[in-house]
Amino acid sequence: MGESKKRAADSEGLSEVKKPKFEKKSAAPKNSSDKPKGGNPFQKTGNKFGKPQGKFQKPQGKFQKPQQGKFQGKFQKPGAGGPGKFGKPSDGHSKQAAAPAPAPEKVDWTKFKQEKKELRQKRKAARTGFDKIQEAKQLYEKLKCKSTENKAELCRELHKVFRDAETYQKMVMAHDTTRIVQCMLKRAPAEICKEISEALVPVVSKLAICDYAHFVVPRLLKYGTMEIKRKVIEATYGNVFSMLSRPKSTSIIDTVYLSYASSQQKALMRQELYGDLYKKAKDKNVKCIKDTYKDSPHMKLAVLNSVKSNLDHIANKTLVDNSLVHAVLCDYLNECNEEDRGEIITAFLPHIAALASTKDGVLAAMTCFWHSIVKDRRAILKTIREHLIKLCTHEHGHVFILTIINTTDDTKALKKSIFDPIFAEIEAVVASEWGRRVIDWFVSPGDRARFHPQTIALIEEGLQYSKKDKDVRRAELLEQVSEPLCKAIVENPYYWVRGGHIAITTLNILKSCKGELAKKALDSVAEVVCNVDWKVTPKEVEEENKEVAEIKKKLEAKTDESEDKKGVPELVLGVEHAGLHIALKKFLKIEGFPSALAEKLTDEVVQIWLPLNRATFLLVDAYKGENPNVQQKIKTLVTKQRKLLKSQNHAASKILSELLGLK
Repeated sequence: MGESKKRAADSEGLSEVKKPKFEKKSAAPKNSSDKPKGGNPFQKTGNKFGKPQGKFQKPQGKFQKPQQGKFQGKFQKPGAGGPGKFGKPSDGHSKQAAAPAPAPEKVDWTKFKQEKKELRQKRKAARTGFDKIQEAKQLYEKLKCKSTENKAELCRELHKVFRDAETYQKMVMAHDTTRIVQCMLKRAPAEICKEISEALVPVVSKLAICDYAHFVVPRLLKYGTMEIKRKVIEATYGNVFSMLSRPKSTSIIDTVYLSYASSQQKALMRQELYGDLYKKAKDKNVKCIKDTYKDSPHMKLAVLNSVKSNLDHIANKTLVDNSLVHAVLCDYLNECNEEDRGEIITAFLPHIAALASTKDGVLAAMTCFWHSIVKDRRAILKTIREHLIKLCTHEHGHVFILTIINTTDDTKALKKSIFDPIFAEIEAVVASEWGRRVIDWFVSPGDRARFHPQTIALIEEGLQYSKKDKDVRRAELLEQVSEPLCKAIVENPYYWVRGGHIAITTLNILKSCKGELAKKALDSVAEVVCNVDWKVTPKEVEEENKEVAEIKKKLEAKTDESEDKKGVPELVLGVEHAGLHIALKKFLKIEGFPSALAEKLTDEVVQIWLPLNRATFLLVDAYKGENPNVQQKIKTLVTKQRKLLKSQNHAASKILSELLGLK
């Protein structure tokens, strides 16, 4: 009862405050002076909606006119009592225009820039060691000039400027002074270089992740002594994983692991990916993952989980192009279970091309491909397509391409993803030693004359993960590649016999391929051989690493200065080229080639060949083929040049004379 009375009282109180819904409006004021300032002319005094202004009064509306004299509009009419159009007060009787604003003062930009420069110099001068840096820069300008003499003395003066290890550690962190330290490591005497190195070695892990200082670490490795190199490698212990996770320092770890670390040091570096335990304490008996739990089997799961976590972290950061990572990944894929292997394969699937750049990485990439499902294999083929030519011409990458060709059952998918891109740039592939091996596997897979038995065994290990019969698959592949390969030879036969190595690959193609197009390819090669103007370079030119090419160029310049001055190597006849001679002798054993060669022989060709020992041997080998038509053609042409043949003293002329009975 008490609560009901209270509610009734509250409702009565509210009814007193509440106004009727349709309130009668009073007449609008007749004079403008009666209107409320800043309000709506059609409402009564009070707030916008005519309600009494209480404690929680709402603010004025968005489009409500401001009160007069507070925020005047831009185009207020004169006589309103406020400022006019240009912000000046105006009265109702004045229509005079406002005075124009004064023009801004013209800025002297030359003076402004000079003042800024002076201010900047003052700020730099206020820093500690400014005088030292300026003095060092002046000495550095002299030191980096090639014509400067007494560079050792300049390095000594620079060393006196820097003096202590703390200064060197600060200098390498700045973009300008780090170049000075790098130049000193290259040109300074051994004792100064040793002092600089010992000053920087303790902070190698910090330098490796710095924007400018990370360039100093490769210099320490390149120009330092064996002792300095050992200290730099040991300075990375405990920070290997953190350095692998950063873009700048991961390349340094890769360089250290590949080029400078011993086998024992490599094993100690790999241990840091096995778990946090090995970051502080190293075990010389641990060479691989299996060694970590060999004596403690209960540790296997923990170690494998730790390795998996570290590999996932590196894969997510897309920093997998590192030889140390490849080695650990290859080891892990052989030790983990099927479920973990599938997860790691999924993580590294987009980076398969990067894996195929090292020996361990290729093994890891092959394992990933073998254990992948059909969907993932197609994704791998799609991923490597843009890197296909580089992989085919790479020392390790071409093995991965051979693995794909030898394992994939879907030969139609191979044609689109592998064969077509290769045939589009077939000459670039054949120019490389490793690319020729890919072509050789196309036409003669598993040939022990062209491939090492260990390579063959490694590639054929993947046959257990394939369903189609090996011979059936290889027959289908040969059917797909024979036509485009023969077509490429017909279109440019001079390229395919420009050197001994390429000619051997051409020989394998013509031996394996059959059909009308293969016959045309044989005829085109025979036409090149019988061309009296056919000349080649003495040394076969191949696509090589730039560094190797530069070293060879310097060595050739020292041994043969006259040839280097000419700039163009001397050409020799193709039939007199040592490597081509061996290949052409094997060509004559192919069915149909002696006949094709005999058809192209002319009196002019025989006249040029007979004085040449190797060319005459080609006639001897062609005659020994026991083809009556070929023998008759050679005998007829050589008999016409009987006097020329008898005047020769080389071994081939005597053998040919005996065969033809022209004594």
